Amino acid sequence: MSKIIKIMCFLAFVSTSNLAYAVSIATNSDITFSFTEAVRLIDNTALDDTNVDSVITLKNNDADGANLSFTATINSAKTIITINPTNNFTSGQIIYAYIGAAVEDFNDNAVPATSKTFTAEYLVEDLTNPLDDKDFVGLLKAQTETAKRLIQQSTTSVLKRMEWLRRNKDANKLSHQGVNVNFTDSDLNDLSDTLQFSNLLNQSADLFSNDWALWSEGNITLGEFDANGISSLRDVKTNGITFGIDNKIDTNHILGLALRIGKDDVDIGSSGHALDTDTYSLSLYGTMPYDEKTYIDGTLGISLLDMNLTRSHASGTLTGSREGKQLFGSLVYSAVLEENLIKITPYGRIDGGYTILSSFSDTGTVAAIKYDEQKITSAMISLGILVDDEIEINNLKLNRYGRLEYGKDISSSSDATVSYVAVPNTKYILSIDDEESNNIRAAFGTDIETQYKWSYQFDYEINHRSGLSHLNTFSAAAFYELGMDSIISLSLDSELSTHSIAKLELDTRLRNGWFLNGAYEMKDYKDLSNENILRLQAVRYF
Repeated sequence: MSKIIKIMCFLAFVSTSNLAYAVSIATNSDITFSFTEAVRLIDNTALDDTNVDSVITLKNNDADGANLSFTATINSAKTIITINPTNNFTSGQIIYAYIGAAVEDFNDNAVPATSKTFTAEYLVEDLTNPLDDKDFVGLLKAQTETAKRLIQQSTTSVLKRMEWLRRNKDANKLSHQGVNVNFTDSDLNDLSDTLQFSNLLNQSADLFSNDWALWSEGNITLGEFDANGISSLRDVKTNGITFGIDNKIDTNHILGLALRIGKDDVDIGSSGHALDTDTYSLSLYGTMPYDEKTYIDGTLGISLLDMNLTRSHASGTLTGSREGKQLFGSLVYSAVLEENLIKITPYGRIDGGYTILSSFSDTGTVAAIKYDEQKITSAMISLGILVDDEIEINNLKLNRYGRLEYGKDISSSSDATVSYVAVPNTKYILSIDDEESNNIRAAFGTDIETQYKWSYQFDYEINHRSGLSHLNTFSAAAFYELGMDSIISLSLDSELSTHSIAKLELDTRLRNGWFLNGAYEMKDYKDLSNENILRLQAVRYF
């Protein structure tokens, strides 16, 4: 129901000309001019709903501002003129209302021109159920969808890497590589020391031989989640890069470590809602043969999420950020069937993940919302087939492949619970279910092996859920065989009150006493800013 703001115009011996003081009104207010006696136009013409708007002016800011559209009516007693703005005011908007010296009472006493300035304000009593807003529901859904999507992308990168190594298992032998993993966080470092993690990775006799390789993959995902009866359309753009290092223990056994740094942006609806997420994932992965033609691939990883939300509301713009932690894993069983030069690999896969999104409150206006901690369980069972063949062109070896996969999402529902900061005892709960659990995944790509130490991979993939979403992913990967005396260092640092840092560093010994150092560092600050640093330097010791 609209609020009513009254301006009293006294007719007897009271000067009300040019009243100009500001008061606060609700954003959905009507404005009324009230008179102590019945009034008419100054030329004795009766005032009615067809001509009353001619004596009213409604502007933005002041008398020189832009006109605001409205409709005006007058009651049967001819004592109250009501101005109904066509659109609700925005929070903080200044409104100028004016009635000219164009009316009089029935004793020919003219009413002086009267004006008043208001400041619109969204009031606590104007707050409504946020789940009635499709864009807000879309924002809640986007957070769950993003958590699941980032798990899928982290596992897909390393699983594709293991498939690549199997397709190219006859490639040149790789050289020995030592790996140093350093967690700047003291608790993680203590755990690493207890498990002797660095010593484990640096073994070169039994666990690892001389077949270390460094690889990276970059990808871009574009797509959307369709609108439905309760939520708006969500446009998705994701980009990320994965750095990995692995060891071919023998022709069929692989162990590796991968770091993924990604950014996920979602635009919701058309009102300005947005979700931007930075993610850092660390995965251990490996493959082993069950027998000569069948393989088991597995990966286990953790992720840190930094979500930044922007929400547009009638009261103004609100922003906030929340953190997320993830544990995820994937297990694939595949069998290789060969027909001449074509390999057909049917497989089955089980994916699982668990995400905890922290509680937080956005800020900006009276419509600020508190989001309770949310726990998200994701699980999918998939069956697929991978087909590849090998051709040689000049000095290049090409492995072409195609994939078709059907997946069934068996994730449990997740409850998103929110409340207004100003009304904390009223909770609103959205149960987020996977509305369409069947997923079709199709892909094709090419591996390119050169005569040098570099190899490449290019890939296009589509994931489609009928009536719900479709995502298109473009990937490019490069693989390099490392030489002797090189060290890869992974550093993760977090200061809860200020920033978090992820750094990947390579040190290698060159000739004649020279050393080469390269590093990529990403700093993410709590004030929502971020900094990316790429450093390359050469040092010689005498």
